Amino acid sequence: MFHVMLVAPVLGLMAVYGVIVLVILSVPFCVGMFLQLVLTVFGQKGWVRWVPAGLGALGMAGSLAFFLPDVPVSYILVYWALYFLALWLTWLVVDQIKKFIARRRHKE
Repeated sequence: MFHVMLVAPVLGLMAVYGVIVLVILSVPFCVGMFLQLVLTVFGQKGWVRWVPAGLGALGMAGSLAFFLPDVPVSYILVYWALYFLALWLTWLVVDQIKKFIARRRHKE
């Protein structure tokens, strides 16, 4: 029982560390998807929709510059590939909804 009491604080710290890492890793996704949503809905010019992708490219370059010695390149590339996939899916869904609404308005 004593060894469990010795390990419990370490497990608690690991859990807190895991939550912090999860929050830090999810921030670019949340901000990027929200920005993509807003710019796709309200952006009138086509180049405005590419702003989240440009910020993601900067984030990927920063990740490669800062984390490369500690984190393998494949992990960084998979993370940012998922980011760009999520951006594309957000744009795809919102754009289809916009086109559907425009068609409905045009019919009436």
